[in-house]
Amino acid sequence: MKRFRVRITDNNCFHREFDDGTAIGGSYGEPIVVNLRLNENEFKALTMFMGQVSDLRHDVALFSFTQCCVLSDWHKRVLCENFKAITPEEVKIEIL
Repeated sequence: MKRFRVRITDNNCFHREFDDGTAIGGSYGEPIVVNLRLNENEFKALTMFMGQVSDLRHDVALFSFTQCCVLSDWHKRVLCENFKAITPEEVKIEIL
């Protein structure tokens, strides 16, 4: 069975701008990087969720992917253990 390599990165940082022009930002530590080898059904589901959102909202695609029924229990466990809090606009999904 063909496997598809995917890298998911969360920069593990935050940035917030306020209406008065001020901003705050920082980092929670090192970036979180997870490399997966997905089967065809998992890969199709992930790319479907990625296609439903813009490139800036891969956090939404990742959340939807972790909830889908085709994701193996092992991959679900790996994702949930590594991405306890998915930071908006800081998640990047790459197909390798």
